Amino acid sequence: MPNFVRMRLFSFFIHTLLVLLLTALTQVGGLLWLLCYCIACRWKDKRAGRALLMFVPLYLLITAAVLPIVCGYFGRTPLPVFTSPTLKPASVMYPLLNRHYVTPNTRRVLQEVADQLRQQHPSSELHYLDAGFPLFKKFPLLPHLSHTDGRKVDLAFFYLRPDGTVTNEIPSRSGYGVFEGPTEQELSTAEACHGKGYWQYSYPQYLTMGSRPNLKFDALRTKRVLQLLLEQKEIGKVFLEPHLQQRLGLSAAAKIRFHGCDAVRHDDHIHMQTEY
Repeated sequence: MPNFVRMRLFSFFIHTLLVLLLTALTQVGGLLWLLCYCIACRWKDKRAGRALLMFVPLYLLITAAVLPIVCGYFGRTPLPVFTSPTLKPASVMYPLLNRHYVTPNTRRVLQEVADQLRQQHPSSELHYLDAGFPLFKKFPLLPHLSHTDGRKVDLAFFYLRPDGTVTNEIPSRSGYGVFEGPTEQELSTAEACHGKGYWQYSYPQYLTMGSRPNLKFDALRTKRVLQLLLEQKEIGKVFLEPHLQQRLGLSAAAKIRFHGCDAVRHDDHIHMQTEY
């Protein structure tokens, strides 16, 4: 096979992989990259560099100014990024990747819970992680199995500093992957699931994107935000690891469910979903 054919095939493979990755991460990024690269093909050299120079500002413009408006036609609205003192993203990565869109009702419920928590625990912020994409129904938000309809949101736990004072920091930069595992007296669902062959159950440990050591799990505020969620009639389900449900004294809560071994661990975050 001639070298130029190999280079063409390699280039096609790389750009296809990039389009798929950007689509999986941001929903619209793959299409925008494809558009920018097609425009850059008008030049004979430095096509990838020219495409990148067009892609970055175009993507930021679409993310900041277009999607927050267009999403309304698909029944979605963005969660607050800088406008709410009580409800914020755990990382700017989530709004930057367009993964913070929900139904208007879901946003209202989360904002009410965050405001109620602030009244009881001054200075506390409710941090959201992955929610949903802005466009189309049933579009998968990988790697999640169910974040397709704007009614599901992951929330960070609360933590304490080593001296016991409260903080809004979380132990991983992504909000995932630092587990509050079971004690010796508690059942380890992770071990049980691994024993059944569900190898993916603990894979969020590789998604921390860096960690902040020495933070301790704040059972008081985490339990309170769970209670506030359960009090909302619009909340349909909450996923939480069984040993934490038992530890926090929420074993009788009907809305708290075990997510199953085919999902991933939920002792690093709360998964909540509304009925509409």
